[in-house]
Amino acid sequence: SLTEERVVAEAVGQIEAVFKGCRGAAGDGWVVASVVHDWAREEHIRCGYSSPSIMHSEVSSQPRADMAQPHHCGRTVFCGEATNQDVNVTIQSAMETGIEAAR
Repeated sequence: SLTEERVVAEAVGQIEAVFKGCRGAAGDGWVVASVVHDWAREEHIRCGYSSPSIMHSEVSSQPRADMAQPHHCGRTVFCGEATNQDVNVTIQSAMETGIEAAR
């Protein structure tokens, strides 16, 4: 099992790799806080998945469309079920957005 510090370091490393070479890319001091929770240690939790409704956002009226836009260096950095505007939170929606991002 990984330590919390290692989990955070691995996640940060992946994010830094995505933004490498971009102006305003991730760097020292950009992580303000982190939380790691091992759900497998919870007695009454076996598995599960939940997400906000298709249009839930406190800062945007079109959160999925916003997330699907190119962000850094003209690249689409985010894809997955959360960015699919037509199908709600499924493997199908994740695959569709991945295919679209690859085009």
